[in-house]
Amino acid sequence: MSLEKLQRLTDLVWDSFSGERLSGGVKEWDSFQGTVYEVFTGMTLSDDTDLYKAGERIGRAAGRLEGQTRSWRTAVNLSLEGHEMDIERWMNDLAKTRKMVISLLTSIQKAAKLIPAARKTGEYISESLTDETIKEARVAGMKTIAALDTAIKAASALSRDSSKRAHTMPRTLTSSDRKSLIRLASALPKGSVERRSILAGLKKKSFNVRDEEKRPYEKDGVVYLESTHTYGSEEEAKKAAAAQKKGKVKGVDGIKVKQDGKKVMLTLTIKGDLASVKKRAGGLREHVFNLAFDAMGKKAATDITDKLYDAVRGKYHSFESGMRKTLDAYLARFGKGLLKLDFVMDQRKSYIDYYTDREGIYPEGVLHFIDKRDHQQRDRYAVEADIQKLGLYGSVSGGAGMWKISFGGK
Repeated sequence: MSLEKLQRLTDLVWDSFSGERLSGGVKEWDSFQGTVYEVFTGMTLSDDTDLYKAGERIGRAAGRLEGQTRSWRTAVNLSLEGHEMDIERWMNDLAKTRKMVISLLTSIQKAAKLIPAARKTGEYISESLTDETIKEARVAGMKTIAALDTAIKAASALSRDSSKRAHTMPRTLTSSDRKSLIRLASALPKGSVERRSILAGLKKKSFNVRDEEKRPYEKDGVVYLESTHTYGSEEEAKKAAAAQKKGKVKGVDGIKVKQDGKKVMLTLTIKGDLASVKKRAGGLREHVFNLAFDAMGKKAATDITDKLYDAVRGKYHSFESGMRKTLDAYLARFGKGLLKLDFVMDQRKSYIDYYTDREGIYPEGVLHFIDKRDHQQRDRYAVEADIQKLGLYGSVSGGAGMWKISFGGK
């Protein structure tokens, strides 16, 4: 299966979830996100305390779910631009989205049970909150789960195919080939199919001229795993031994390392039953070998330009992560401030971002919100006056209880 087909499957999932009609199907308000928005908005517009709190929880969960979907949407888009894609990780991200959708449906069903009791109290209940609204959210959620299942199944097949192809390594590897593969594998997530495949090929063709692994044996309640690894050079053996001496592996109580020229002798000690250790022996040996592999991967980029790129990427990721946390925190603060003024922020459409130019860096954002006082709605001048109580100044537009403010910039 091609990445183009994977893109189409991603569009189908996102279409079912958000109603952006990338695949030409679902309207926005028939989508899972649209129906959930209608449910939690109806709950937060109600005067019943328990129903209001349930609506707030559903709204926050919906916001987290929308943020989580960015991981698998971005991965496919980048792959179509020529970037390498980790199919295994993409599949896991889809599975996480599926789990969050199910959790959100469960929360809606629990909250729906509060509606009959709330109506009996005589408290104000939004007219938009009906049994049909709840049913529409449930149906839309099941359609999204079905689309996710289709994409996950297709990704699983693609992952198996790529795994088979990745295990086919060239018969001979030059020094340049080896360094390139080390850099590539070091950048891949630990445990991924691609990383393990490259590691297996390097272990067989490049690092080790020969591996000698002795059978596990037990002595005085301790199981021993002994092996000898012969590396391509004494320098490589020295790096491997140094990394393995300092390393810690879950399930291994001790690692003894002895280097002699190109050879590194390893002795792993594990407390436990010999039969159970035998089942895990291969994985434990691989984890210890990974310590050496990671150490070499970190030292592979000796070129000053490579170091510059690595340094810049590291700083940028750190900056971007910190900036995103800051902006999300302020968005949450604005949401809470609006609630105190009897406004409900639309978390699907609201955002705060930033942009830069030669003169500096500037925040900018747009907040969409609904007037809870639907029995006595405020006009634009009253909304502006209330918003300014938050210390928020910008361009307010909208009407009929649906408002938007744009702020920030240079």
